[in-house]
Amino acid sequence: MSNEMHENVGETDAIEPVAKRFKSSIISQHVGSMEFQKIFSNHWHGSKPVKTDRIEIITEPYRICKISDVLAENTFISKLKDELKDVESCRKNMDLYQFEQTKDLANVKSESIVQLYRTFESDLTDWMRNNTKIDLSGKISISSARYSDTDYLLCHDDNMGDRRIAFILYLSENWTAQDGGSLDIFDTDENGQPNCIVRSLIPEYNSLIFFEVSDKSYHQVSEVVSTDKVRISINGWFHGPLLESEIQHRPEITYKYFKPDETEVDLLSYISKIYLYTTIVKKIQRTIEKDSFIYLPNFLLENMYEKLCDDVKNENIKWEKTTPADVQNYEIANEDTLPTVLKNFYNIFKSIHIFHLLKQYTELDLVPEADHMKPRMKIELQRWSRGCYMLINDKEVIQPYSKKDAETENNENHKTDEIDRSLKAELKDGSSIAGKIEDTSNESKSAKSDDQPNFSTKHDINTIDEEILIVDKETATQDRIVVKNPHGKTQNSIGSKSSKGKEKLPISRTASSANCTKSVGKASMSVAFHQSDSTDTEDYSSNPPSDPESDTSQSDNEEKDNRPGTLDVLLQFHTENATDDTTIDYIDPKQKDGALIHIPPQDNHLCLVYRTADTCRCNEYVNHYCKGYFYTLVCSYYE
Repeated sequence: MSNEMHENVGETDAIEPVAKRFKSSIISQHVGSMEFQKIFSNHWHGSKPVKTDRIEIITEPYRICKISDVLAENTFISKLKDELKDVESCRKNMDLYQFEQTKDLANVKSESIVQLYRTFESDLTDWMRNNTKIDLSGKISISSARYSDTDYLLCHDDNMGDRRIAFILYLSENWTAQDGGSLDIFDTDENGQPNCIVRSLIPEYNSLIFFEVSDKSYHQVSEVVSTDKVRISINGWFHGPLLESEIQHRPEITYKYFKPDETEVDLLSYISKIYLYTTIVKKIQRTIEKDSFIYLPNFLLENMYEKLCDDVKNENIKWEKTTPADVQNYEIANEDTLPTVLKNFYNIFKSIHIFHLLKQYTELDLVPEADHMKPRMKIELQRWSRGCYMLINDKEVIQPYSKKDAETENNENHKTDEIDRSLKAELKDGSSIAGKIEDTSNESKSAKSDDQPNFSTKHDINTIDEEILIVDKETATQDRIVVKNPHGKTQNSIGSKSSKGKEKLPISRTASSANCTKSVGKASMSVAFHQSDSTDTEDYSSNPPSDPESDTSQSDNEEKDNRPGTLDVLLQFHTENATDDTTIDYIDPKQKDGALIHIPPQDNHLCLVYRTADTCRCNEYVNHYCKGYFYTLVCSYYE
């Protein structure tokens, strides 16, 4: 597939005349004229762009055609739009898209819809086959879509199964660029992955856009930002014989990993003391063991957090855009350009002291106590704003150590061993990095120094659960915040009373996503979906996550269980700029009920999440109600 020309320009003389076939059709007569077809063929097959009042052909990054005034009568369009209002539809809501879609129009019996369907199935299919020289089977898929405020369909290629030509018929009048909802066209990099938007086509009333589906046909529907207009279209595919796939093998995801750094750091200069006491450390450990995550409010000292908030906005930081666009779109800070305070804080997460503290929090093997133990981590400071997202992606590969890495680390093992022995000694004499430990049940130790929190007063051990905000079944069912969304419905946010998170659920792309409900047990979250029949019109990506229904042998399951997990550590800044629904979500993409954890945007809350190899992290799309930047520091630790 892709943009290869299957015919030479000279073959345009062999085009079969089709003008007569449109005499009684709802298609405008100019579309069937010989002159129009010759213009199309010369430029389509010759890869020569053209733009007139009635036709536009774009040749880069792949061939796209727009035919204006494609339907002959406005009265027919009005009847068609009226009939579409009565067609059964449901809202589609997942990581890749958010909009309203009808069922396949093949089964709708309304007069105008039947006439349109038959015309596309016969006359228009013949026109496409004769003029594009693309082999078509006569099978078509058609549905109608409605995009209202904040709706979108992110970067995808349509390349699935036997789809050969994708099309969109626009039915909204007086649509402008200021309304959003443009058809954005992406170019591809040297690996065939979508990169940047190079063209944006504004929906034009009564125009038909179509293109050959290929491994390069990446496009999206940009977010609708109009609060009072609805973007209405009829869209689908002309199908044909299956072709041999030419999709390039994507390179493995690679990361820069860091081993524990022996540089001395003073955690008490950064972290609230309450989170360094043995009693609290043990409570955190028990919660993570039970629930696989915990949310720690006011984790950093207030003055330090304020300094960091100032530093993340420093104009000297260089931000780099992430790719590929069908997986993610946000910015990452260049570590070499970080200002001093932020740079020092950034390095703390690489420190052996943090590795050791996280080991106490989780009991994961994050401290190299033997030569074969090689814990490591990766870190990035992310900047988020309108239009950013991270989609479901279960293709992350933890890169194995190379021989060179092993030789280098073996030469330095004795340094790490010395540090670890020193830390163990500190733990033994009670002066560990987790702070000087006091047994709060011992009344004889009620007199404490200034650097030791008094648990019997403000941080009473009986109320410490409230301090850490351990989300359990009771608090989850009692504390709910009802928030509004642009579509006139309400959704529940589950968590503490200060939580801003909206219950918007990214799910497996193999699941239908209408009418979702959530059940909460302890701190984990599961989703039950009211399934609708899956149709061809619901699938957009050529590379969806694995099929949740596929058979898995017992040995495969055992192998998965033995794979090491990942500890994610997240800290957010300037979340006052974020909208309620910009949550960070953990899901199992292979499960239809795959939503596990939703992290709402909140300042100075450290979140620890233990995820298995089958769990992935994604971020909700940031809509236009976000008026500035917000930031997330994400660290991932590996045993």
